[in-house]
Amino acid sequence: MRGAVRLLGLVPILIAVREPTRADELERYARAEMELNQIPGLAVAILERDRVLLRAWGVRDLLTGEPMTVDTPVELASVSKPLTAAAVARLIRAGRLDGDRPASEWLAELRGSRLERVTVRSLLRQRSGLRRRHDRTIPCCGRPGDRDLSLAAGRLARARPAGGASPPFAYANSNYVLLAALVERASGMRFQRFMEQEIFLPLGMSRTTADPAQARRWSLAGAHERSWGRVRARAAPEAGWLGASLVKSTARDMALFLEAALAGRVVGIERPETLVPPYDAGWFVRRQGNLLVLEHSGDTWGANAALLLAPERHLGVAVLVNAGVQRALEIARAIAAWRLGGRLPPPRRPAWYLVADNWAMLFGALSLATLAGLVTFWLRTHAQFRRGVRVWLLPHGVWERGRLLLLGAMTAYLLALAARGLMAGASSSPSSLRLCLAGLAVAAAAGLGTAAALGATARKSQN
Repeated sequence: MRGAVRLLGLVPILIAVREPTRADELERYARAEMELNQIPGLAVAILERDRVLLRAWGVRDLLTGEPMTVDTPVELASVSKPLTAAAVARLIRAGRLDGDRPASEWLAELRGSRLERVTVRSLLRQRSGLRRRHDRTIPCCGRPGDRDLSLAAGRLARARPAGGASPPFAYANSNYVLLAALVERASGMRFQRFMEQEIFLPLGMSRTTADPAQARRWSLAGAHERSWGRVRARAAPEAGWLGASLVKSTARDMALFLEAALAGRVVGIERPETLVPPYDAGWFVRRQGNLLVLEHSGDTWGANAALLLAPERHLGVAVLVNAGVQRALEIARAIAAWRLGGRLPPPRRPAWYLVADNWAMLFGALSLATLAGLVTFWLRTHAQFRRGVRVWLLPHGVWERGRLLLLGAMTAYLLALAARGLMAGASSSPSSLRLCLAGLAVAAAAGLGTAAALGATARKSQN
Protein backbone atom coordinates (compact mmCIF):
# COMPACT_ATOMS: atom_id res chain seq x y z
CA MET A 1 0.00 0.00 0.00
CA ARG A 2 1.66 3.27 -1.12
CA GLY A 3 -0.74 5.94 0.13
CA ALA A 4 -4.10 7.40 -0.83
CA VAL A 5 -5.61 10.21 -2.87
CA ARG A 6 -9.08 11.66 -2.40
CA LEU A 7 -10.89 12.14 -5.72
CA LEU A 8 -13.56 14.88 -5.72
CA GLY A 9 -13.93 14.58 -1.95
CA LEU A 10 -15.37 11.08 -2.19
CA VAL A 11 -14.11 7.81 -0.74
CA PRO A 12 -10.31 7.63 -1.03
CA ILE A 13 -9.05 5.50 -3.90
CA LEU A 14 -6.02 3.56 -2.74
CA ILE A 15 -2.76 4.09 -4.54
CA ALA A 16 -1.56 0.55 -5.01
CA VAL A 17 -0.02 -1.89 -7.39
CA ARG A 18 -1.01 -5.45 -6.56
CA GLU A 19 2.22 -6.97 -7.77
CA PRO A 20 5.21 -5.39 -5.97
CA THR A 21 7.51 -6.48 -8.77
CA ARG A 22 5.47 -4.36 -11.20
CA ALA A 23 6.06 -1.30 -9.01
CA ASP A 24 9.76 -2.13 -8.93
CA GLU A 25 9.74 -2.43 -12.72
CA LEU A 26 8.24 1.05 -13.04
CA GLU A 27 10.81 2.39 -10.59
CA ARG A 28 13.70 0.92 -12.59
CA TYR A 29 12.29 2.23 -15.87
CA ALA A 30 11.73 5.75 -14.52
CA ARG A 31 15.17 6.02 -12.98
CA ALA A 32 16.84 4.66 -16.11
CA GLU A 33 15.03 7.27 -18.23
CA MET A 34 16.07 9.99 -15.80
CA GLU A 35 19.70 8.93 -15.85
CA LEU A 36 19.94 8.60 -19.63
CA ASN A 37 18.18 11.88 -20.40
CA GLN A 38 19.46 13.85 -17.37
CA ILE A 39 15.92 14.45 -16.09
CA PRO A 40 16.06 16.29 -12.74
CA GLY A 41 12.51 15.47 -11.61
CA LEU A 42 9.75 13.18 -12.87
CA ALA A 43 6.19 12.65 -11.57
CA VAL A 44 3.59 10.22 -12.93
CA ALA A 45 -0.06 9.45 -12.35
CA ILE A 46 -1.52 6.15 -13.56
CA LEU A 47 -5.26 5.40 -13.42
CA GLU A 48 -6.38 1.87 -14.14
CA ARG A 49 -10.05 1.18 -13.44
CA ASP A 50 -10.42 1.51 -9.65
CA ARG A 51 -6.73 2.01 -8.89
CA VAL A 52 -4.51 5.09 -8.88
CA LEU A 53 -0.74 5.17 -8.69
CA LEU A 54 1.08 8.42 -7.97
CA ARG A 55 4.87 8.45 -7.93
CA ALA A 56 7.63 11.05 -8.11
CA TRP A 57 11.40 10.82 -8.37
CA GLY A 58 14.33 13.21 -8.42
CA VAL A 59 14.45 16.87 -7.44
CA ARG A 60 12.14 19.82 -7.93
CA ASP A 61 15.08 22.11 -8.70
CA LEU A 62 18.75 21.33 -9.30
CA LEU A 63 19.73 24.57 -7.58
CA THR A 64 18.02 23.73 -4.28
CA GLY A 65 18.00 19.94 -4.34
CA GLU A 66 14.44 19.88 -2.96
CA PRO A 67 12.67 16.60 -3.75
CA MET A 68 10.11 16.30 -6.54
CA THR A 69 6.70 15.25 -5.21
CA VAL A 70 3.30 14.39 -6.65
CA ASP A 71 2.16 17.80 -5.37
CA THR A 72 4.89 19.79 -7.14
CA PRO A 73 3.37 22.02 -9.86
CA VAL A 74 5.01 21.68 -13.26
CA GLU A 75 4.49 23.76 -16.41
CA LEU A 76 1.98 21.89 -18.61
CA ALA A 77 2.66 23.91 -21.79
CA SER A 78 0.33 22.60 -24.54
CA VAL A 79 -1.28 20.08 -22.19
CA SER A 80 -3.27 23.20 -21.21
CA LYS A 81 -5.31 22.77 -24.41
CA PRO A 82 -7.57 19.92 -23.21
CA LEU A 83 -8.40 22.09 -20.18
CA THR A 84 -9.27 25.07 -22.39
CA ALA A 85 -11.42 22.82 -24.59
CA ALA A 86 -13.31 21.64 -21.50
CA ALA A 87 -14.06 25.27 -20.62
CA VAL A 88 -15.40 25.94 -24.12
CA ALA A 89 -17.53 22.78 -24.00
CA ARG A 90 -18.95 23.86 -20.65
CA LEU A 91 -20.07 27.18 -22.15
CA ILE A 92 -21.55 25.37 -25.17
CA ARG A 93 -23.55 23.11 -22.85
CA ALA A 94 -24.77 26.17 -20.93
CA GLY A 95 -25.97 27.74 -24.21
CA ARG A 96 -23.55 30.66 -23.99
CA LEU A 97 -21.55 29.49 -27.01
CA ASP A 98 -22.55 27.52 -30.11
CA GLY A 99 -19.92 25.23 -31.55
CA ASP A 100 -21.32 25.51 -35.08
CA ARG A 101 -21.55 29.31 -35.14
CA PRO A 102 -18.71 31.64 -36.23
CA ALA A 103 -16.43 32.75 -33.40
CA SER A 104 -16.80 36.32 -34.70
CA GLU A 105 -20.32 36.42 -33.19
CA TRP A 106 -18.58 36.76 -29.84
CA LEU A 107 -15.23 38.21 -30.94
CA ALA A 108 -15.90 41.50 -32.67
CA GLU A 109 -12.21 41.74 -33.58
CA LEU A 110 -12.68 38.98 -36.16
CA ARG A 111 -15.56 40.64 -38.01
CA GLY A 112 -14.54 41.69 -41.49
CA SER A 113 -11.37 39.57 -41.30
CA ARG A 114 -10.54 36.35 -43.09
CA LEU A 115 -11.41 34.50 -39.90
CA GLU A 116 -14.93 35.91 -39.79
CA ARG A 117 -16.63 32.61 -40.80
CA VAL A 118 -14.44 30.27 -38.75
CA THR A 119 -16.61 28.34 -36.30
CA VAL A 120 -15.92 27.56 -32.67
CA ARG A 121 -15.72 23.86 -33.54
CA SER A 122 -13.14 24.56 -36.26
CA LEU A 123 -10.94 26.21 -33.65
CA LEU A 124 -11.38 23.22 -31.31
CA ARG A 125 -10.33 20.89 -34.14
CA GLN A 126 -7.43 23.09 -35.34
CA ARG A 127 -9.10 23.58 -38.73
CA SER A 128 -9.28 27.36 -38.95
CA GLY A 129 -6.50 27.81 -41.51
CA LEU A 130 -4.21 29.40 -38.91
CA ARG A 131 -0.64 28.13 -38.93
CA ARG A 132 2.29 28.16 -36.53
CA ARG A 133 3.65 31.27 -38.19
CA HIS A 134 0.59 33.19 -36.99
CA ASP A 135 1.53 32.42 -33.37
CA ARG A 136 4.43 34.85 -33.72
CA THR A 137 2.02 37.76 -34.18
CA ILE A 138 0.73 37.39 -30.60
CA PRO A 139 2.68 39.02 -27.72
CA CYS A 140 4.53 36.36 -25.79
CA CYS A 141 7.07 35.55 -23.14
CA GLY A 142 7.00 38.48 -20.76
CA ARG A 143 6.37 41.12 -23.42
CA PRO A 144 3.74 43.85 -22.86
CA GLY A 145 0.22 42.54 -23.49
CA ASP A 146 1.21 38.88 -23.44
CA ARG A 147 -1.93 38.02 -21.40
CA ASP A 148 -4.29 40.41 -23.14
CA LEU A 149 -6.66 38.14 -25.07
CA SER A 150 -8.42 41.07 -26.76
CA LEU A 151 -5.08 42.24 -28.10
CA ALA A 152 -4.31 38.69 -29.26
CA ALA A 153 -7.63 38.44 -31.10
CA GLY A 154 -6.99 41.80 -32.77
CA ARG A 155 -3.56 40.69 -33.94
CA LEU A 156 -4.88 37.40 -35.29
CA ALA A 157 -7.64 39.24 -37.19
CA ARG A 158 -4.88 40.42 -39.54
CA ALA A 159 -3.83 36.85 -40.32
CA ARG A 160 -4.16 35.34 -43.77
CA PRO A 161 -5.28 31.78 -43.02
CA ALA A 162 -4.61 28.99 -45.50
CA GLY A 163 -6.88 26.29 -46.87
CA GLY A 164 -9.85 28.15 -48.34
CA ALA A 165 -13.39 27.46 -47.12
CA SER A 166 -12.58 24.09 -45.49
CA PRO A 167 -9.02 24.20 -44.18
CA PRO A 168 -7.35 20.89 -43.28
CA PHE A 169 -5.96 20.18 -39.83
CA ALA A 170 -2.94 22.29 -38.96
CA TYR A 171 -1.73 22.62 -35.39
CA ALA A 172 -1.40 26.22 -34.19
CA ASN A 173 -1.44 27.72 -30.71
CA SER A 174 -3.42 30.64 -32.15
CA ASN A 175 -6.60 28.52 -32.35
CA TYR A 176 -6.62 27.99 -28.60
CA VAL A 177 -5.71 31.58 -27.84
CA LEU A 178 -8.88 32.56 -29.71
CA LEU A 179 -10.81 29.96 -27.71
CA ALA A 180 -9.54 31.52 -24.49
CA ALA A 181 -10.75 34.90 -25.75
CA LEU A 182 -14.13 33.29 -26.47
CA VAL A 183 -14.29 31.98 -22.90
CA GLU A 184 -13.74 35.50 -21.59
CA ARG A 185 -16.39 37.07 -23.84
CA ALA A 186 -19.05 34.39 -23.35
CA SER A 187 -18.57 34.08 -19.59
CA GLY A 188 -17.93 37.70 -18.73
CA MET A 189 -15.02 36.54 -16.55
CA ARG A 190 -11.28 36.69 -16.91
CA PHE A 191 -10.07 33.49 -18.50
CA GLN A 192 -7.88 32.49 -15.55
CA ARG A 193 -10.72 33.04 -13.08
CA PHE A 194 -13.21 31.05 -15.18
CA MET A 195 -10.78 28.14 -15.43
CA GLU A 196 -10.23 28.13 -11.68
CA GLN A 197 -13.89 28.43 -10.67
CA GLU A 198 -15.56 26.35 -13.39
CA ILE A 199 -12.95 23.73 -14.33
CA PHE A 200 -10.18 23.24 -11.79
CA LEU A 201 -11.91 23.54 -8.40
CA PRO A 202 -15.08 21.60 -9.34
CA LEU A 203 -12.79 18.68 -10.26
CA GLY A 204 -10.85 19.04 -7.01
CA MET A 205 -7.76 20.39 -8.78
CA SER A 206 -6.72 22.71 -5.98
CA ARG A 207 -3.10 23.11 -7.07
CA THR A 208 -3.67 23.94 -10.74
CA THR A 209 -3.35 27.51 -11.97
CA ALA A 210 -2.37 29.79 -14.82
CA ASP A 211 -1.04 32.33 -12.32
CA PRO A 212 2.78 32.04 -12.13
CA ALA A 213 2.93 33.83 -8.77
CA GLN A 214 0.48 31.37 -7.24
CA ALA A 215 2.39 28.44 -8.72
CA ARG A 216 5.60 29.74 -7.17
CA ARG A 217 3.88 29.93 -3.79
CA TRP A 218 3.07 26.24 -4.26
CA SER A 219 6.77 25.53 -4.97
CA LEU A 220 6.63 25.41 -8.76
CA ALA A 221 9.22 23.03 -10.19
CA GLY A 222 12.33 24.77 -11.45
CA ALA A 223 12.81 24.96 -15.21
CA HIS A 224 15.76 23.10 -16.73
CA GLU A 225 17.04 23.16 -20.30
CA ARG A 226 19.50 21.09 -22.28
CA SER A 227 22.42 23.39 -22.94
CA TRP A 228 25.84 22.40 -24.35
CA GLY A 229 25.08 18.72 -23.91
CA ARG A 230 23.88 18.91 -20.31
CA VAL A 231 20.58 19.66 -18.58
CA ARG A 232 20.97 22.80 -16.48
CA ALA A 233 18.73 24.94 -14.29
CA ARG A 234 17.49 28.08 -16.03
CA ALA A 235 15.62 31.16 -14.90
CA ALA A 236 13.40 32.70 -17.56
CA PRO A 237 10.04 34.37 -18.12
CA GLU A 238 7.15 32.14 -19.09
CA ALA A 239 6.81 31.04 -22.70
CA GLY A 240 3.36 30.64 -24.21
CA TRP A 241 -0.13 32.07 -24.42
CA LEU A 242 -3.30 31.81 -22.37
CA GLY A 243 -5.55 29.06 -23.66
CA ALA A 244 -2.77 27.32 -25.54
CA SER A 245 -0.38 26.89 -22.60
CA LEU A 246 0.73 28.51 -19.29
CA VAL A 247 -1.25 26.23 -16.92
CA LYS A 248 0.77 24.64 -14.12
CA SER A 249 -0.42 21.50 -12.35
CA THR A 250 0.63 18.52 -10.26
CA ALA A 251 0.56 14.77 -10.79
CA ARG A 252 -2.16 14.50 -8.15
CA ASP A 253 -4.36 17.09 -9.90
CA MET A 254 -3.75 15.47 -13.26
CA ALA A 255 -4.95 12.20 -11.74
CA LEU A 256 -8.17 13.98 -10.76
CA PHE A 257 -8.62 15.28 -14.29
CA LEU A 258 -7.94 11.88 -15.85
CA GLU A 259 -10.31 10.19 -13.40
CA ALA A 260 -13.08 12.66 -14.31
CA ALA A 261 -12.40 12.18 -18.03
CA LEU A 262 -12.57 8.40 -17.77
CA ALA A 263 -15.78 8.68 -15.77
CA GLY A 264 -17.40 10.88 -18.44
CA ARG A 265 -17.42 13.97 -16.23
CA VAL A 266 -15.24 16.21 -18.41
CA VAL A 267 -17.54 18.15 -20.72
CA GLY A 268 -16.76 17.72 -24.40
CA ILE A 269 -15.29 14.23 -24.19
CA GLU A 270 -18.12 12.33 -22.47
CA ARG A 271 -18.33 10.19 -25.63
CA PRO A 272 -14.70 9.93 -26.77
CA GLU A 273 -15.63 7.64 -29.66
CA THR A 274 -17.33 10.62 -31.35
CA LEU A 275 -14.15 12.73 -31.43
CA VAL A 276 -12.82 13.42 -34.92
CA PRO A 277 -9.21 12.44 -35.79
CA PRO A 278 -6.57 13.69 -35.90
CA TYR A 279 -7.46 16.42 -33.38
CA ASP A 280 -10.58 17.32 -31.46
CA ALA A 281 -11.53 18.94 -28.15
CA GLY A 282 -7.89 19.58 -27.23
CA TRP A 283 -6.69 16.01 -27.87
CA PHE A 284 -4.82 14.19 -30.59
CA VAL A 285 -7.16 11.34 -31.52
CA ARG A 286 -5.82 8.10 -32.98
CA ARG A 287 -6.49 4.39 -33.20
CA GLN A 288 -3.85 1.92 -32.11
CA GLY A 289 -5.24 -1.27 -33.58
CA ASN A 290 -8.78 -1.40 -32.23
CA LEU A 291 -7.94 0.81 -29.24
CA LEU A 292 -8.96 4.48 -29.16
CA VAL A 293 -6.19 6.67 -27.76
CA LEU A 294 -6.43 10.34 -26.77
CA GLU A 295 -3.18 12.11 -25.99
CA HIS A 296 -1.46 15.45 -25.81
CA SER A 297 2.05 16.55 -24.97
CA GLY A 298 3.46 19.92 -24.05
CA ASP A 299 6.99 21.25 -24.36
CA THR A 300 8.80 24.37 -23.34
CA TRP A 301 12.56 24.75 -23.19
CA GLY A 302 12.32 24.17 -19.42
CA ALA A 303 9.52 21.61 -18.93
CA ASN A 304 7.74 18.68 -20.60
CA ALA A 305 4.34 17.10 -19.91
CA ALA A 306 1.99 14.53 -21.42
CA LEU A 307 -1.50 13.09 -20.91
CA LEU A 308 -2.79 9.84 -22.41
CA LEU A 309 -6.22 8.24 -22.21
CA ALA A 310 -7.37 4.80 -23.40
CA PRO A 311 -11.07 5.17 -22.50
CA GLU A 312 -12.13 1.69 -23.62
CA ARG A 313 -9.65 0.17 -21.16
CA HIS A 314 -10.32 2.80 -18.50
CA LEU A 315 -6.64 3.71 -18.47
CA GLY A 316 -5.07 7.13 -18.04
CA VAL A 317 -1.45 8.25 -17.70
CA ALA A 318 0.03 11.66 -16.87
CA VAL A 319 3.76 12.40 -16.97
CA LEU A 320 5.32 15.65 -15.71
CA VAL A 321 9.01 16.47 -16.27
CA ASN A 322 10.76 19.64 -15.08
CA ALA A 323 13.13 19.78 -18.06
CA GLY A 324 12.77 20.41 -21.78
CA VAL A 325 13.86 16.92 -22.80
CA GLN A 326 10.88 15.89 -24.99
CA ARG A 327 10.43 12.49 -23.38
CA ALA A 328 7.12 12.86 -21.50
CA LEU A 329 4.88 11.53 -24.28
CA GLU A 330 7.13 8.56 -25.01
CA ILE A 331 7.23 7.73 -21.30
CA ALA A 332 3.41 7.98 -21.10
CA ARG A 333 3.03 5.69 -24.13
CA ALA A 334 5.48 3.18 -22.67
CA ILE A 335 3.63 3.11 -19.34
CA ALA A 336 0.27 2.72 -21.09
CA ALA A 337 1.55 -0.17 -23.19
CA TRP A 338 2.97 -1.77 -20.05
CA ARG A 339 -0.34 -1.52 -18.20
CA LEU A 340 -2.09 -3.01 -21.24
CA GLY A 341 0.03 -6.12 -20.97
CA GLY A 342 3.29 -5.22 -22.69
CA ARG A 343 6.77 -4.66 -21.32
CA LEU A 344 8.47 -1.44 -20.40
CA PRO A 345 11.06 -0.66 -23.09
CA PRO A 346 14.66 0.29 -22.40
CA PRO A 347 15.13 4.06 -21.99
CA ARG A 348 15.89 6.02 -25.13
CA ARG A 349 17.10 9.43 -26.08
CA PRO A 350 14.93 11.60 -28.34
CA ALA A 351 15.89 11.63 -32.01
CA TRP A 352 18.99 13.74 -32.64
CA TYR A 353 17.19 16.25 -34.84
CA LEU A 354 14.49 16.87 -32.21
CA VAL A 355 16.95 18.25 -29.67
CA ALA A 356 17.45 21.98 -30.10
CA ASP A 357 20.75 21.89 -28.23
CA ASN A 358 22.19 19.52 -30.85
CA TRP A 359 21.33 22.04 -33.56
CA ALA A 360 22.91 24.73 -31.40
CA MET A 361 26.20 22.85 -31.26
CA LEU A 362 26.06 22.17 -35.00
CA PHE A 363 25.44 25.85 -35.74
CA GLY A 364 28.18 26.78 -33.29
CA ALA A 365 30.65 24.49 -35.05
CA LEU A 366 29.67 25.92 -38.46
CA SER A 367 30.09 29.45 -37.13
CA LEU A 368 33.54 28.76 -35.72
CA ALA A 369 34.65 26.95 -38.88
CA THR A 370 33.39 29.82 -41.05
CA LEU A 371 35.06 32.46 -38.90
CA ALA A 372 38.31 30.46 -38.81
CA GLY A 373 38.28 30.21 -42.60
CA LEU A 374 37.57 33.94 -42.92
CA VAL A 375 40.39 34.83 -40.53
CA THR A 376 42.78 32.76 -42.67
CA PHE A 377 41.49 34.50 -45.79
CA TRP A 378 41.80 37.96 -44.15
CA LEU A 379 45.41 37.28 -43.12
CA ARG A 380 46.27 36.16 -46.64
CA THR A 381 44.55 39.21 -48.15
CA HIS A 382 46.34 41.51 -45.68
CA ALA A 383 49.64 40.03 -46.79
CA GLN A 384 48.69 40.76 -50.42
CA PHE A 385 48.07 44.41 -49.53
CA ARG A 386 51.44 44.65 -47.81
CA ARG A 387 53.20 43.21 -50.86
CA GLY A 388 51.24 45.53 -53.14
CA VAL A 389 49.59 42.64 -54.95
CA ARG A 390 46.14 43.94 -54.04
CA VAL A 391 45.00 47.57 -53.87
CA TRP A 392 41.83 49.47 -53.01
CA LEU A 393 39.81 50.33 -56.08
CA LEU A 394 36.26 51.56 -55.73
CA PRO A 395 33.93 49.91 -58.26
CA HIS A 396 32.71 51.79 -61.30
CA GLY A 397 29.25 51.50 -62.81
CA VAL A 398 25.78 51.31 -61.32
CA TRP A 399 25.71 47.51 -61.08
CA GLU A 400 29.03 47.19 -59.25
CA ARG A 401 28.17 49.98 -56.80
CA GLY A 402 24.66 48.62 -56.30
CA ARG A 403 26.05 45.17 -55.51
CA LEU A 404 28.45 46.69 -52.99
CA LEU A 405 25.62 48.58 -51.28
CA LEU A 406 23.41 45.47 -51.21
CA LEU A 407 26.15 43.37 -49.61
CA GLY A 408 26.73 46.11 -47.04
CA ALA A 409 23.02 46.30 -46.23
CA MET A 410 22.76 42.51 -45.85
CA THR A 411 25.78 42.53 -43.56
CA ALA A 412 24.19 45.17 -41.33
CA TYR A 413 20.89 43.26 -41.29
CA LEU A 414 22.54 40.02 -40.20
CA LEU A 415 24.44 41.82 -37.45
CA ALA A 416 21.15 43.35 -36.26
CA LEU A 417 19.57 39.88 -36.22
CA ALA A 418 22.47 38.58 -34.16
CA ALA A 419 22.10 41.40 -31.65
CA ARG A 420 18.35 40.89 -31.45
CA GLY A 421 18.79 37.16 -30.85
CA LEU A 422 21.23 37.75 -28.04
CA MET A 423 18.97 40.32 -26.38
CA ALA A 424 15.69 38.39 -26.85
CA GLY A 425 13.80 36.98 -23.89
CA ALA A 426 15.35 33.73 -22.74
CA SER A 427 12.07 31.85 -23.08
CA SER A 428 11.87 32.30 -26.82
CA SER A 429 14.47 29.58 -27.40
CA PRO A 430 17.16 27.63 -25.52
CA SER A 431 20.07 29.86 -24.56
CA SER A 432 22.58 27.69 -26.44
CA LEU A 433 20.51 27.81 -29.64
CA ARG A 434 19.99 31.55 -29.34
CA LEU A 435 23.72 32.14 -28.87
CA CYS A 436 24.78 29.87 -31.74
CA LEU A 437 22.19 31.27 -34.14
CA ALA A 438 23.56 34.69 -33.32
CA GLY A 439 27.07 33.34 -33.96
CA LEU A 440 25.94 31.93 -37.30
CA ALA A 441 24.47 35.32 -38.23
CA VAL A 442 27.75 37.01 -37.29
CA ALA A 443 29.71 34.49 -39.39
CA ALA A 444 27.39 35.06 -42.36
CA ALA A 445 27.67 38.82 -41.88
CA ALA A 446 31.44 38.52 -41.80
CA GLY A 447 31.35 36.53 -45.04
CA LEU A 448 29.13 39.10 -46.78
CA GLY A 449 31.23 41.93 -45.40
CA THR A 450 34.34 40.27 -46.77
CA ALA A 451 32.68 39.89 -50.16
CA ALA A 452 31.72 43.58 -50.07
CA ALA A 453 35.24 44.60 -49.15
CA LEU A 454 36.73 42.49 -51.92
CA GLY A 455 34.41 44.24 -54.34
CA ALA A 456 36.22 47.46 -53.50
CA THR A 457 39.70 46.04 -54.21
CA ALA A 458 41.56 44.73 -57.21
CA ARG A 459 44.66 42.69 -57.84
CA LYS A 460 47.48 44.44 -59.63
CA SER A 461 48.40 43.21 -63.07
CA GLN A 462 51.64 41.21 -63.08
CA ASN A 463 52.70 42.64 -66.49
